[in-house]
Amino acid sequence: YVAHDACTVVKVKGWMVGSNANTMTLAICKATPVDSDSSALTPVLIDEIALTGSGNDELKSIEETTITESSIAAGDLVFPMVKTSAAGMVVYFNITIELGYDN
Repeated sequence: YVAHDACTVVKVKGWMVGSNANTMTLAICKATPVDSDSSALTPVLIDEIALTGSGNDELKSIEETTITESSIAAGDLVFPMVKTSAAGMVVYFNITIELGYDN
């Protein structure tokens, strides 16, 4: 998502499922591109949500309203990343990110 104006992350809601009983972590990140700058973008962590897979592909719900770094500037890229604590773990997820615009 590209923020069209300054805003804040209000809520992250959705589902994750993992193929085994290890930790799966969803990170919501932002990056701020700079016009005419070829430097690599550095992701900034907005919030991180860790869940433990059940080992049998059962869905785990996500609803996070306490956001660590909620400020988003106009033009920021907002995106999810996923990591696991075990090699070979398959994770599927689907989320919505609720943003608050005070304008």
